[in-house]
Amino acid sequence: MAITLPQDIQDLEIPPGMDARGGDLSTRETFERAQKADFAARDAQDLLQRQIRGVTELTGEQANTASAAHSAKNDAEEKKRRKQSSDALEMQMILNSMRERMAVLDGQIADFEAGFEAKYGDAWREIMANEILDPDEIPERQPGESMEDYRERLENDLIEEMLDENGKIKDEYKNDPEKRQWAQWAEAQHERREIGRDYDVLSDPSSPTEQREASLQNTREYGFNESNQFDQKRLQSNIENSGIEQATEIVADNTDNSLETAAVQGDSMDSFLNAGPNL
Repeated sequence: MAITLPQDIQDLEIPPGMDARGGDLSTRETFERAQKADFAARDAQDLLQRQIRGVTELTGEQANTASAAHSAKNDAEEKKRRKQSSDALEMQMILNSMRERMAVLDGQIADFEAGFEAKYGDAWREIMANEILDPDEIPERQPGESMEDYRERLENDLIEEMLDENGKIKDEYKNDPEKRQWAQWAEAQHERREIGRDYDVLSDPSSPTEQREASLQNTREYGFNESNQFDQKRLQSNIENSGIEQATEIVADNTDNSLETAAVQGDSMDSFLNAGPNL
């Protein structure tokens, strides 16, 4: 059905393609299409921005996760380094204590032997053997064997005779005024040899792990782990604040002082040995 415009509208004589206000209908349609395209572009831009923000947030979370993992790794490595430093210092303190004890024992042994020689002459080992060993147990000197080597073998037999399986003086020698000093010499010799063997193992980085563990257990039995004369808290503080170098210097200073003390303790044996054993 045809639409009849009012007469006044007809009288305006509006050209085809124009609206009642004189606007170009084709231009208006173009504008509307452009406007829709602009809205679509804006929507696409908004979507893109949201996606970018999402990726950025995800990347930030991943970065934080990676940073946390890196920090945890650094913390683990730092703890491992501190543990290694602490273990190294503890071992150094044990070795220092062993050296101190060996220095004391060396002094005691030297004083014992000086007293024996002053009383018996240089054949004091043979005299002891004749006193405490059965005749058939006294070793004979082998052809070509030096007197020094022979007496070293003889010392081994004397030590074995006067000490029990734990390296302690047997009861029959404890209450004899003369032989007690002999047994004390034997006990000092035994301890010095045992500590010396363990010291050689622990101070050698190439020693097998099994040997090192066994020697370390021996140091516990001797009490070196509990009787260290070093301030553990001070050492740990220096490891944390100044590093292992300064802590090592503290160990060295304590060692020097302790060795001086050991020398004094060794000298104090003179008065005990002046009388020497009685024949």
